[in-house]
Amino acid sequence: MANLQSFKFFDFNSTEQVSNILGNPNNGEAITIEVSGADGVSLVVQGRTDLEETNWFTLGVINLLDYSIAPKITTSGLYMAPFAGISKIRIVSETPVGGFKVFAISTD
Repeated sequence: MANLQSFKFFDFNSTEQVSNILGNPNNGEAITIEVSGADGVSLVVQGRTDLEETNWFTLGVINLLDYSIAPKITTSGLYMAPFAGISKIRIVSETPVGGFKVFAISTD
């Protein structure tokens, strides 16, 4: 049985618009992202496959309410992002941070 791991991208007190980076050492398939208190935000999920710090690419996320795919998260809810073959994921906020939280659950 796989272990669930929680990861904090942003919390209510975050000040940086680029989140913490989630690594994928066990080659997981997908992560579930929970966004709370964030209506009106613009969050871009980015990933990369190599170890260089410069090559970040936007990943589409699946809204788990209606299964639509979008390039940005703009409201609170649950989302899924692909993780297979991606070594690291981060989230960039195009709006000011603080006052909302973004957590992820992944399996190892």
